[in-house]
Amino acid sequence: MDGFLSAPLFLSTMDIISIIIPCYNSQEYIKETIDSVKRQTSTRWECVIVDDGSTDLSGEIIDEATENNVRFKVYHAENSGVADARNFAISKAKGKYILPLDADDKLKPEAVDVLLSAWENNPDKVLIVPKRICFDNNGYVNIGQREYEGYDKFKWSCCIINTSCFKKEDWKRIGGYRNGTKCEDFEFWIRLLYKNDDVLFIDNILLEYRLHGDSRWQTTRVNMEREMKIIQDMNPEIYKMEETKDEILVVIPYFAKPAQGRELELAVTGWRKYFKEKFKIVIVGDWHPIVKTGDDIVFIGCPRVKWPGQGNYWPHIDHVHKFRVVHDVFPESKGFIYTCDDIYATKDFAMKDVLKPKVQCRAIGGSYHHPNAWVRDNYRTKKILDKAKLPSMNWVCHLPVYYEWDKLFEIYEKFNCDKVSKVVEQLYFNTYMPKDFIVIEGEEENDYQYRIRKKDEFADMPKMLGKKIWINNSEKGWKKEIDEVLAEYYGI
Repeated sequence: MDGFLSAPLFLSTMDIISIIIPCYNSQEYIKETIDSVKRQTSTRWECVIVDDGSTDLSGEIIDEATENNVRFKVYHAENSGVADARNFAISKAKGKYILPLDADDKLKPEAVDVLLSAWENNPDKVLIVPKRICFDNNGYVNIGQREYEGYDKFKWSCCIINTSCFKKEDWKRIGGYRNGTKCEDFEFWIRLLYKNDDVLFIDNILLEYRLHGDSRWQTTRVNMEREMKIIQDMNPEIYKMEETKDEILVVIPYFAKPAQGRELELAVTGWRKYFKEKFKIVIVGDWHPIVKTGDDIVFIGCPRVKWPGQGNYWPHIDHVHKFRVVHDVFPESKGFIYTCDDIYATKDFAMKDVLKPKVQCRAIGGSYHHPNAWVRDNYRTKKILDKAKLPSMNWVCHLPVYYEWDKLFEIYEKFNCDKVSKVVEQLYFNTYMPKDFIVIEGEEENDYQYRIRKKDEFADMPKMLGKKIWINNSEKGWKKEIDEVLAEYYGI
């Protein structure tokens, strides 16, 4: 690549931002992009542009727009793709910080000022991510920007815009951008943030993102499943945990009694038949062998925790105790699905169907089976949440829910849950995911469950089974009619 126009000496001795623009056949937009760079309110920037073998007038427009402007370095090259073009531009950059910019987008005038200020106040961050606003030929378009929810979720779905700012030394450390995927920016972020996702998200809108039929975002998102597989193959070290990790734990606290009949057997059958991911069922409690064993089931004997001095079941501390026992057996697991022995599946489902909690109703007046303990603990829990200025919705979730161990243990320690009985699910939900619920009020039929209560509802079971993911039985023991329907449906 042949270049011209070296950056002035003073820029090479300062902490500056190098704006990187790869350009391929963007004659309609590249001048607007360059003009947006020129309008920066800060002087602490340079811009490196690589004309990546354009066959239109992009190269001439770039030369004309940057002529005699010492802040720009322009290189013309044979077409090699956006990853190589970015890497070459960064290799020529003098700045401590790198800001990629696509040739059809525009920077806000304050972009460099805001980003440099953010770096000066947060020097240990790995990446600084601004917000963007989208526009097309008709004006601005309101397209939301998803929030970052941690690396484990991010590596499966990108929510960081390409025009985010990183350190040149980190680009060099991880080997730069790589060819092989159309999502080279996402693949770069995955490696950049691996084992250190100390990202700063700022509220400033610094990028104007152009929407048009040829935009890379528009075309790539259609084939995202294919690109995701390519990215996994490119990064086996990062994704090996997802490919070879221990099975997903499905934890069922269980108390065996004759009235429960075949509940546990039916619950396990539903998971075996319909859950489409690698998993292991963990039954923890005072069980008896009513379920056919196999490699997908582990029994952990764990008697119920009793109420001091009274001998009664102490429901919430009992669950705290049982979950700790499960973690002792599976210390390497990151989390688990908690479900009950009276919930059974009716059709195929996967982890994504569990990750969005479905809340049955507000637990007004307590639980169905332990009203006194639940009423007391509900009020105690509500006071704690109010004092902590957290939401205090009084939820009952009698459907499968995924808990992360580290978050659960943080709740245990913060609220002394090992010794004082509180509704831990309410503390957990209201602390970490108050906006993530689908709330199901009352006993009406819906897309997730059908509560079996009255005999005259049994006739509707075959019809309802085909619509639902899970059914929750609230009866004590199984009625003959339910057994017949389930035997027909499950074939057991």
